[in-house]
Amino acid sequence: MKNYIPLFLICLVTSLLFFSCQKVIDVDLNAAAPQIVIEGSVCDQPGPYYINLTQTVNFSETNSFPPVTGALVKITDNLGSTDILTELTPGSYASSSLQGLPGNTYTLSVASNGKNYSSVSAMPPPVDIDSLSISTVSNGFGGPRKRLVAHFHDPAGVANFYRFKVNHYFVVNHVIQYWVEQKGISITSDRFQDGTNMAYNLSGRDNKLISGDSIAVSIQAIDKGVYDYLRTLGQSDNGPQSATPANPTPNITSGALGYFNAYAIRVKGIVVP
Repeated sequence: MKNYIPLFLICLVTSLLFFSCQKVIDVDLNAAAPQIVIEGSVCDQPGPYYINLTQTVNFSETNSFPPVTGALVKITDNLGSTDILTELTPGSYASSSLQGLPGNTYTLSVASNGKNYSSVSAMPPPVDIDSLSISTVSNGFGGPRKRLVAHFHDPAGVANFYRFKVNHYFVVNHVIQYWVEQKGISITSDRFQDGTNMAYNLSGRDNKLISGDSIAVSIQAIDKGVYDYLRTLGQSDNGPQSATPANPTPNITSGALGYFNAYAIRVKGIVVP
């Protein structure tokens, strides 16, 4: 039995999840002036799209990031269309008319507390997941486990960057009751595999695949700036075995932290055998 998971819902869910997973930010442990954190995205599915604005806090303060309110936030595409976002809740700004399209370039502009910030992100063409496969492998630690792999064809002749999201869904009578996102940052590029059939292992070390689970895998075609942000975010959040911690590389000007991501998304589902 196949479980229907609307693509626009996956786009919205992954966008919102993307906001929440960026809150661990390395800053100077000594007292420092607050920095604005800008997080948001545009995808090729129907909006609204969201931009979240918060501020960093000192290490000694509670891990609560105050919202940045009253900002002027707008997104402009390379065709000249501009959408001025509305602040729905403190620090959360939503688009109203913008429609993300592959091939377009989007500029985010934020004016807050006398400073201007901007970011540019180009939306690549989407890439389909050809198939998902699940096999049983032995990991040498606690017996066999199931491995989830996404198979897709990389377009030749252009540098491509990808982000994957894996959601586990609990479905009753074709209705989604709840979902759980798989932990971790899953990104790859075609640096050594341009134009080939690629296979990407999506089995998180701390996430188990259980027979009967409904799984939705999304592949985001992202640009290099977002890829570099996610890559350095992963390096700074991998514990004591990682490289020397540092702030992730933002793609936003004027000293802001965070990212702005224009991506094309495709989704494929599978039921774990």
